[in-house]
Amino acid sequence: GCGAGREAVWLALYGWRVLAIDRLPDAIARGRSLAERWGVGDRIGWRVGEVDGPVPADLTLMFRFFAPAAIPAAGAFLGEFFSDRHRAIHGKPTVAPSADEVAVLVPGGVVEEGEREGGIRTVRVRRDG
Repeated sequence: GCGAGREAVWLALYGWRVLAIDRLPDAIARGRSLAERWGVGDRIGWRVGEVDGPVPADLTLMFRFFAPAAIPAAGAFLGEFFSDRHRAIHGKPTVAPSADEVAVLVPGGVVEEGEREGGIRTVRVRRDG
């Protein structure tokens, strides 16, 4: 879920070729517009759809969008998800992993729990490729 594409544009500005996927066509349209404004439209591929499996990539990013089936078995991965503790306190989102679940899903990853401004509790993971 790339949303309006801010991270995709940031990565493209630093030389990455990016595939940005979201199920919402209006989010993809906003992302395309942002990429054109920053002059990186040719570095980003935009796809409307669901992410139901790993996408071949040198680096996979997943923020605030937890799709376990899309986490690659190997390679560089960076993610931050609402945690099960956040769900227990705030009642949402519907699916939110524990740090232990993330550790199993991302073998070799460095997993940490944290709290962001506004009481947002997260699980973060980093695995170098």
